[in-house]
Amino acid sequence: MQPEEQDRIFTPMPKRKIIVATNIAETSVTIDGIIHVIDSGLIKQNQFDPKSGTEQLVLTEHALSGLEQRKGRAGRTAPGYCYRLFTEDSLKRRPMFSTPEIQRSNLAQVIQKKKKVGIRNIENFEFLDHPGRGAINQALDTLRTLGALDKHDNLTEIGEWLVELSLEPHLG
Repeated sequence: MQPEEQDRIFTPMPKRKIIVATNIAETSVTIDGIIHVIDSGLIKQNQFDPKSGTEQLVLTEHALSGLEQRKGRAGRTAPGYCYRLFTEDSLKRRPMFSTPEIQRSNLAQVIQKKKKVGIRNIENFEFLDHPGRGAINQALDTLRTLGALDKHDNLTEIGEWLVELSLEPHLG
């Protein structure tokens, strides 16, 4: 939506407002007057498969931390209610936090940028949340195939250009 259309939510109205939102709304601005949240318990998340080299948007159960954020959208400025459209058993089996994005993303651009700043040994780099050898190897293979890395995994001239474009390497 255009910013002007988004700003309409802040305009006082005599009628009830109904907001249909995605997980983006969890960390967005607080809107006065929201007293009811209806939570499906689901989110759409990008998921990269290093074996196939494909990325897809997957419908998945949301983690407890995200569910609490959603619940918090109601009752910020007045008493509020959260209606969850899933069972208590479903709630109990969910993880506290979502899988970190680096563990479910294509790492080609990340590795390319690390190479640019002089990090040579990506396999032994101390990621806060290690993405796994399969994802790292797939990204290195992609960069070699594109000609962005040489046989010693150093950036080539093409690799330097791709870093400057600041796009996913295969798009560059």
